[in-house]
This record gives sequence, structure tokens and C-alpha cells, in this order.
Amino acid sequence: MVKFSSKKPYISYQQDDHFGFVNIDVVDNENTLRRIFYSNDHMILDKFEISK
Repeated sequence: MVKFSSKKPYISYQQDDHFGFVNIDVVDNENTLRRIFYSNDHMILDKFEISK
């Protein structure tokens, strides 16, 4: 983890080691939002799903 001296007080963690893209899907008759963050080498680094 890199320490940032100019980091805002409301940021508890900042990560600048991975870059990539986010894929957002709305599925299940628009009842579910699915979000996946992929690194530039296509590895899944983070994901979540929200259903109502």
C-alpha cells in the first residue's frame, strides 16, 4: 500500500497498483445490478451484485 500525503481525510485506502475496466449489467428483468471490475490482463479484481 502506498501512502499519499495529499490524500483527503475521507479516503481510508487508495490503491493505484491495478488499472482496468468495469462491466455493469442489469439482469433478471431489471431486478439485479451486477458490477465486475477487470484488470487490464482480464483478471476479476472486484465484483458485487445488488438485487431487489
